[in-house]
Amino acid sequence: MSVFLIIFFLFSLAYGGAKLKEVNLENGVKLIIKETKGRGVVAGSIFIKSGTHGEEKRGTTNLMARLLTKGTKTFSSYHIASAFEDWGGSIEASTADDYIYINFSTRPEGLEQGLRVIESILLEPTFPEEQLQVEKRRVIASIRSRREDGFELAMERLRLITYRGHLMK
Repeated sequence: MSVFLIIFFLFSLAYGGAKLKEVNLENGVKLIIKETKGRGVVAGSIFIKSGTHGEEKRGTTNLMARLLTKGTKTFSSYHIASAFEDWGGSIEASTADDYIYINFSTRPEGLEQGLRVIESILLEPTFPEEQLQVEKRRVIASIRSRREDGFELAMERLRLITYRGHLMK
């Protein structure tokens, strides 16, 4: 995972829209903030320069992203989830080709606690072994499920034919 973090923060108080404010921190982190008036929800996305493109072993980045919300040195999986869900929000982490992202939402009253949890996720994840095994089983079940879907199977075959001769890990 790249040491360089790009954080793209979108704060919104749901619907409506206005200006973006860009702030570059001393450590190289870029914050982009958008405030909108409305429903009393704060939502954000954090993007980390990485992703699945160019993985040495397929699926490792996705598995790592799934484990980000499963425990840190300070917070258990339960405490991570409840920091957001107690305020009617949520938190999730996933991957794309070029980045890992963490999406969250909470009410303004829960933002301070939510940001403490996010800081812990970014700086002190533990990747608990028992959660690793659970997530591995979930991913394998998901792959098997997709292979039973006719459309997904056809798309997989089409990609193999289309990109024949190209290295696919």
